[in-house]
Amino acid sequence: MRKQAFRSPKLQRKTRQRRIHKLVLVGVLLCFVVAMGVYGVLRPEFRIHEIKIDGGESVPTELIADYIRHGMQGTYLGFIPKEHILFYPQHALTAGVLQAFPVLSHVAISRGGFSSVHVSAVSRNPYALWCEGEACYFIDETGFVFAPAPDTSLSLYYRITTEILATTTPVGTARIERDHLADVFSLLVRLESLGFETSDLRILPQGEHVVVLRGGARLLFGTDSFTPTLNRLETLLAEQELVPRLDSGSLDVDYIDLRYGNKIYFK
Repeated sequence: MRKQAFRSPKLQRKTRQRRIHKLVLVGVLLCFVVAMGVYGVLRPEFRIHEIKIDGGESVPTELIADYIRHGMQGTYLGFIPKEHILFYPQHALTAGVLQAFPVLSHVAISRGGFSSVHVSAVSRNPYALWCEGEACYFIDETGFVFAPAPDTSLSLYYRITTEILATTTPVGTARIERDHLADVFSLLVRLESLGFETSDLRILPQGEHVVVLRGGARLLFGTDSFTPTLNRLETLLAEQELVPRLDSGSLDVDYIDLRYGNKIYFK
């Protein structure tokens, strides 16, 4: 049978006192670390006082800075300021700026020192016009609607119109898929290479497309690929006497219907 070690009461008291001393020391160190942490958190030198912004010329820099300042108001746990350089809500601010200013395609926020942050912003470029009813908007190459378009821009970009009207503003949403937009853009460019001046491209609810030319003539496209349809149209136009034309060379027809394969109708 294993013998139990015997400790004198005096030795036990010394051992207990050493443990108490160690616990007190650890407690003091923890309090010191916490105190220094709180001291560092509350020091004004580590709070963000300056916001430097590069790029994003389409949005006044002060608007972006005001949004970020507002997003850094308040505290965590009642005492840690959100404007502290180590604890500012970087990801939330980045997502918020992009949502508040749809005209920006990219935003990056990083530390610029102990009391400043650097904001890098990239603006979207107009690719075409997206029109719903009488209202037109700029879209980028991804199909994202990012700003209302002034009347002065209506003749500067290809115009794509939908007959499906939304109940809310489309700004800040994607209204057309990227691949679909690229196909539509290629269609309009190809028509221009054939000598047509386009006024509008309308996307019908069933997925068909109508291209309105300057002068009012319409080209009706089905849901098939545009390329073979355009090849058939080019063959048709090569027959000089087949499709009526005005003296200016414009088509003298109400429409050319290209929705039925090799069968082409015009009126």
